[in-house]
Amino acid sequence: MRLPQCILSAGSNAQGQLGHGNLDDSHTFQSCLFYSSTSSEPQSDLPGDRVLSIKCGANHTVLLLERDQSNSHTVRELWGCGDGRKGQLGPAIWRDSSEPAKRGSVVFRRIDEDILVAASISPCDYIIADVACSWESTFIVCRPRLSDTFRARDILISMGNNDHGDLGVGLSPAELPYSEKPMPVFLENILGPCLGAVSGFRLINLSSGQHHVIATFHIFHESGETTTVIGWGACRHGQLGGNIQAYTTNKRQQKSPNVVSFLSRPRLLAPLDFASNLASPIGLGSQHTVVLHRSGSITGLGSNRKNQIMGLTTFSGITAVHCTWNGTYMYQEINGEWRIYSTGSNNKGQLGHKLERLDELSLAPVEFPFEPATYRFINMACGSEHVVTLLEKSQPEGELSEVWGWGWNEHGNLGLGHTADVHLPTRLWSPSKHGSAYGRVVAVSAGCGTTWIVLGE
Repeated sequence: MRLPQCILSAGSNAQGQLGHGNLDDSHTFQSCLFYSSTSSEPQSDLPGDRVLSIKCGANHTVLLLERDQSNSHTVRELWGCGDGRKGQLGPAIWRDSSEPAKRGSVVFRRIDEDILVAASISPCDYIIADVACSWESTFIVCRPRLSDTFRARDILISMGNNDHGDLGVGLSPAELPYSEKPMPVFLENILGPCLGAVSGFRLINLSSGQHHVIATFHIFHESGETTTVIGWGACRHGQLGGNIQAYTTNKRQQKSPNVVSFLSRPRLLAPLDFASNLASPIGLGSQHTVVLHRSGSITGLGSNRKNQIMGLTTFSGITAVHCTWNGTYMYQEINGEWRIYSTGSNNKGQLGHKLERLDELSLAPVEFPFEPATYRFINMACGSEHVVTLLEKSQPEGELSEVWGWGWNEHGNLGLGHTADVHLPTRLWSPSKHGSAYGRVVAVSAGCGTTWIVLGE
């Protein structure tokens, strides 16, 4: 019998972003709750067959769920909880309270229906393909159900805060402080004119940092296929590439009109020479961006004030990159042996290895308390300043999944029952410790002081 999936969360919960039905931080992993119109009380049962994505902002969380139908028509739903005061959870939760200070939800509620109606997008014609969150904003990729990929054009909509041009709709924060109504990011304006006759495009990766967003597209046109990358939002530190501004530490220059601190309209990401050799996804921190190439090499953009892009060009054979706010993490596997390398800020132990001095160069392997060959690496996720990994270990009874993590733990986001920072990888979840009533761990995610575990078959 197939076990249903279940979501557990721990950590910061000031606006109810854990979905536990309260506003208390949780220092251990607890079941998330879902409000359904068919039940008078929130339930922990997942209102779908599988979790496709968990994305987090400062104090809000968005889930992309998929439900199987008896026919071939796939149903995807968006559920949200936490802070909705800037419209980041869409019009439904915005309308729920007449008091702006209370706009939000402490349990997960379905939000996609009202969002799509407000954006004039029919769920019969489009399916939600992806979702992302920045600090107080949410982004949704809607994909046509057309079978002809080369003619279909994805739609990207955004809602929430626009502090640093986060929404990407071409309006400054003064013109549009925030929006609870989803607005289209005008992709044709940037994709069409520079690539000639475009018949279709698909957004294959959407990555977000605190206040900047980068989107990777496959472009289908008369002469074939190309890949291009666009970005918007905060750019003062060069995290959206060069030729926007020269970063300076001079406060007088920073206030000059000539210094661009954000882009409210998408632009082609510079340098462009890596677009055709790009591997997804792209890693975004607070003030830096890390791009992985198909060759296994890495390009770092933006601030290196915390050594977060130090030494990246010396690596090869990298197959995945991730970022905390001020750190970079690279997964490498050579001859069947895997390693995670980290560099950047380590003031909360988030690098997962020992530094003898705070001023020494930080690039080094994460120090797991076992030989990597004893575990199989499945995935990893970076929160604001903590990291979680999903590993599998072979046992006579089968493959056992475990969650290991380290770093900032002020809100109990590592689920260990305390709030002390953890400087080296520590086991957070295992079947032997927590039981297997809901099956094995199938996915992990991390947000701003929060950690998420998906259990299922």
